[in-house]
Amino acid sequence: MSWDGRGGSDLAQHHARVGFELQERGDLEGALRHYGRAAEEFPNFPGLHRQRGWLHYQRGDFQAALSDLSVEIELDPGDLSSVEYRAKVRLALDDFEGALKDYSWLVARTPDPSRAYCLRASAYSQSGILDRALDDGSFAIEIDSRNADAYVTRGWILLRRGEVDLAVADARRALTLDKKNVRANQFQGRLYLVEGKLEEARERFGRAIKGGWPELSVAVVLYLEGRLKEARDRFERSIADCWNNPELRDTGSLLLWLCRRALGQGEEADSGLRTAMERPSPRPADWTGRIAAFLLGDLPEAAFRAAAVSPSPALRAEREAQAAFHIGLRRKLAGDGAGAARAFQDCVESKAVATYEWVLARGERASG
Repeated sequence: MSWDGRGGSDLAQHHARVGFELQERGDLEGALRHYGRAAEEFPNFPGLHRQRGWLHYQRGDFQAALSDLSVEIELDPGDLSSVEYRAKVRLALDDFEGALKDYSWLVARTPDPSRAYCLRASAYSQSGILDRALDDGSFAIEIDSRNADAYVTRGWILLRRGEVDLAVADARRALTLDKKNVRANQFQGRLYLVEGKLEEARERFGRAIKGGWPELSVAVVLYLEGRLKEARDRFERSIADCWNNPELRDTGSLLLWLCRRALGQGEEADSGLRTAMERPSPRPADWTGRIAAFLLGDLPEAAFRAAAVSPSPALRAEREAQAAFHIGLRRKLAGDGAGAARAFQDCVESKAVATYEWVLARGERASG
């Protein structure tokens, strides 16, 4: 981000610059203070609301992020980065309609249409509109057949559709184009997980980690191998490394709870998960938060199942599969082995192979 300082005082420029430097180092609270001082000196500082909005997203304060980014777009309606950031925030809030509207705006205006179609394809996929997602992902490849990320994007969509063989083919194409591509190596590792090839998965995840990807997936492999203490340590490190990605932090926190519970550290597991799920602002839709509430005993099973409801059949099926896995965990902890086995089986019989829950449910079924 560059600060041009048009009309701003030297003091506003100073605080904006220091805030940006702190944000890049992961000191989000320090950065927020300096952005606040810059805004006091010059409320319409060019780019300030964009960067502070992204910082709010990193903190997990999605409502504040949405507010700042919308202000920036009002000040500069042609700001591509702010529109892209806002679309991501809207996805995190399950505002799929708003996110798709922003991504469609980008598709019409961006100088990189292949990337823009990938972004919208991922949004369609996340909202459970898989046919439209596949259309956009395929068109991104048609625009630029050398775009390795486009093959990864389409591969993920195919995996969410349960079309594993086609997803594998796209992963291979991506790696043929760019063998060091971080997303492609991470995706290939997830495909190996689906296939039950743990050693191959760990090797691919290792390549992704060297490129800057968090260690979360390696921790999952260690958990599946029964190396629980190593897995716990990896989960803890991964969560710390995800300081700029609240969605991965949430996923890691749920998995860390699982690992600590498996180690018999129930009190530490519950305390850690409660702390991890504290939200800076309310979220109208918070699926991960509801999973955590159920695991902590704050949400009854019937209400948890009801929370999985979605207008999208694909998204509902995926969340119902995730719910089945976590219900299985609670039953297992309560000593209901038969009930747990049924729930794990329900998850495995779903097509939710793109989720960690599906992989873990299969592991539970095999070990049970």
